[in-house]
Amino acid sequence: PAVGPRVAQGGHLCPRVASTHPSAHAPTPTMSQRGGYPAARSGRPAAQRRPVSRGPAMRSTGGGASGKALMIRGCTGKYAIINCAYEPRGSHGSFPCWVSRTNPCCIFHTGKSRWVVGKELDDGGKCYAFMQDDGSENPALSSGNWVICNERGEWAEDPAIKCMETSVSNDPFVRVRYTLDDEMLKVGISSDAKRDQMWHNLDRNGDGNCDLAEVEAFVGQLCKTGVWPLWLGNEIALERAYRKTLEESGDDDKVDKEDFHALLLNIFWFGKLHEIFDEIDVNNDDTLDMHEFRQGLDKLGIKLADSAIEQEFQSIDADGSGEVEFGEFCLYIRKRMEPKPSDGTTEADNLKSAAQELLRQSGAGDAATTGSMVRKKHFVDFDNLEKKIKEVCAEGGNRGLNKMWKQLDFNGNNI
Repeated sequence: PAVGPRVAQGGHLCPRVASTHPSAHAPTPTMSQRGGYPAARSGRPAAQRRPVSRGPAMRSTGGGASGKALMIRGCTGKYAIINCAYEPRGSHGSFPCWVSRTNPCCIFHTGKSRWVVGKELDDGGKCYAFMQDDGSENPALSSGNWVICNERGEWAEDPAIKCMETSVSNDPFVRVRYTLDDEMLKVGISSDAKRDQMWHNLDRNGDGNCDLAEVEAFVGQLCKTGVWPLWLGNEIALERAYRKTLEESGDDDKVDKEDFHALLLNIFWFGKLHEIFDEIDVNNDDTLDMHEFRQGLDKLGIKLADSAIEQEFQSIDADGSGEVEFGEFCLYIRKRMEPKPSDGTTEADNLKSAAQELLRQSGAGDAATTGSMVRKKHFVDFDNLEKKIKEVCAEGGNRGLNKMWKQLDFNGNNI
């Protein structure tokens, strides 16, 4: 049986830069040899191209030499999600990187030879689009074309996609959000893979939803073991985060997997803001007036003019009472920091399976996908697997079998 390339949630499989497969080290086939689309080129004759840099000595961090934000435009179809502005976000490896202001996307360098638009800062193995690095400070200055997966599951150049430099946002909420990105990454909120793992650990019985008691036990264990900081385990903030998630989703008593990402975001922000709220709620009435609201923004490092503060306050004080509740305050901050909270999936993610199957059926794909080879299984692979299984079964006291069963029966229903 053939083993197709794995596509993880959050973007299509990106042709890999390096591979242990022999063909990955062979010269790139021409169109006449393989057919399909050509690999990405820099757009200039080879003699005129600048050498591609391979290390930190030739690159600056923090958004390139100019410290500019980036803007992508012109992408159509299922990956149009990449059309947005990207703020400089320091470095990823030895290269600058940028994170979207509004969408779950980022621009970064693989560390080898490509600029990539992906869902997470990783090795670039799965992405929405990529461009060959020609040595420029950032992809907006590169002369090549972006390569994106078309409707046939083939990676092809799209000259319509443009990346350009733009001004860095002066929105204070955007700036504060990026200072907290590392914290969110550590607790796993920003990672699809970690969220999936957390959901499997939380939904032990496999019924597809969780109640408050399960969430409290789950968060308590993470805080107890030091995986999460203790402030995320505040019982009052945790219950409020759970109730607010139910209110947003329209469910009565349980949170399902679709709303798990929103729950995690609420847990983070409600926990983060709980101590601040206690400090500024001088009347201890569990509400904030305009003055206390201004203090809260100030403690978060958000500086706004008085007129802007009044406008923001009125946007959440829907009934005009002159007060906002703790839950409303937390939800307001969360939505201003995370403009598009969701379960982490996009239309692009939902369409990836068909493209993956086309790539698998076509063998190695076109010239741009030579790093994603479909490998046939050989008898030696089955022999090695059989040897491993026998070694596990031979462990005393059925320890190996019990370990395998626990991995297989991940939802704990004993079947």
